[in-house]
Amino acid sequence: MNSTQIESLLRWLLGTSGPIGALLIYWGITPDNLGHLLEIVIAAVAVIPPLFALYLSIRAHTRSREIAAVEAIPEVEKILIKPTATGTVAAVAADPARPKVTVRLTSMVRSKEV
Repeated sequence: MNSTQIESLLRWLLGTSGPIGALLIYWGITPDNLGHLLEIVIAAVAVIPPLFALYLSIRAHTRSREIAAVEAIPEVEKILIKPTATGTVAAVAADPARPKVTVRLTSMVRSKEV
């Protein structure tokens, strides 16, 4: 498993807090049967994990992480970046530690861009 798959699994596991709360209600455990501290713990289990999952999702879908994911594919030989790229994409293209990512020369034959 790679890191993206592990993060996806973690986001899925963190999203299961809703069904756990539903099971507690199904089993007849009401707030009257719980102590205040346990209510706080259950509320944290229901609220904090989805927020953490949101953070992981936002972090996983940045441009530089998407480029890194494509770079990690063994069959990919080269990633061409437009010369007009800015921000993190331009920084990735200028990074000498990432030899698969290069800036496309303007004199190259134009191909269909995705």
